Formats: sequence, structure tokens, C-alpha cells
Amino acid sequence: MTGEMAFDSMARRMHYLSHGCNFYGKIHKSTPMGFWTDQDILEYIQLHKLPHCEIYGNIIRGDDGKLKTTGEKHTGCAGCMYAIHFEPKDNNRFTRMKIKDPVRHDIFINKYGQGKILDFMGIKY
Repeated sequence: MTGEMAFDSMARRMHYLSHGCNFYGKIHKSTPMGFWTDQDILEYIQLHKLPHCEIYGNIIRGDDGKLKTTGEKHTGCAGCMYAIHFEPKDNNRFTRMKIKDPVRHDIFINKYGQGKILDFMGIKY
């Protein structure tokens, strides 16, 4: 069972449209949140006054009228570099991690060697 949403990517959307919420194949998978959007989730949290992880910050309404978080938009594996080149150069997940969790940042950048890869890519960390 996963929290994947069809809204997250074209591949997830196509899989959800082809197989629905429950997929029974070589690997069984259930995606009960498949049809939810980010707005649905934020509205639900606000409506029911649910607690949420502090890494997302507060839920506010933006200038466009949509709900958004003041912290991280999405989370996943903390050190994942997937699509890092699409994030703002001076405010990416690693520059934010350096401020919020310097110990973890040091582990990823130095112990695991991800700093060398980010250097090669020209991405600040």
C-alpha cells in the first residue's frame, strides 16, 4: 500500500488509469490516494484540523487562492538527487537540509560522496 497519487507524474497517472487503485500482478500494489491532488490533501487536513509533520511547515493560502505549505512541498528519501537540477539553484533540498538538519546533510554530502556528484552538476549544497 502506497501514498502515490496519479497527479505526481505521467507514469503514475497512466498506471492508475490502466489499473485503478488495486493492481494484482507480479507485485501487488494498492494506491488508495491515487485520485487525490495536493489541494485535496491540504483541504482535508485543514477541514479536519489534523496534525501534520513539521517539515511541511504551515498550510497557507497563496496569492493564487490555492493552499500550499510554507516548508517542504513533498518528501521522499532525504538524500535522493532525482530531478535536483529542476530545483532553484540557491534553494534546493540540500541547501535547505544544510540549515534544518546539518548532521544528515554532512552524511549525504561527505560520507556518501554526493557532494562530488553535485559539484560535477554545478549544484550548490
